[in-house]
Amino acid sequence: RMSTEINFPVNYGTTVTVKCGTGYELSGSDEVTCDKDTSFTFASKPSCTLPGEIEDQGPDDDQESATFSEETAIAFLVLFIICLVAAALFATLYCSLMRRKRTEN
Repeated sequence: RMSTEINFPVNYGTTVTVKCGTGYELSGSDEVTCDKDTSFTFASKPSCTLPGEIEDQGPDDDQESATFSEETAIAFLVLFIICLVAAALFATLYCSLMRRKRTEN
């Protein structure tokens, strides 16, 4: 629903103007600035809503909530998947050892 006319990636310090798709209204800042850590800062969180739609108010709609980048989210997702796979392998190994121990007794 939100778009910009600039091509990504952008360099840090670049200010990007955002707009909403047809039929949506922009609330918050229409400009965001790219920071060195690949996150964006803004005066107030931009969002697009349909007229009459209640805007989702997260825990804090301030600048602090904007510092979580897409790259960080992907890194956490990869780490989570690695942990799941490691847990599954550990459980399989543990069960195999327990079965072997039972058959030896």
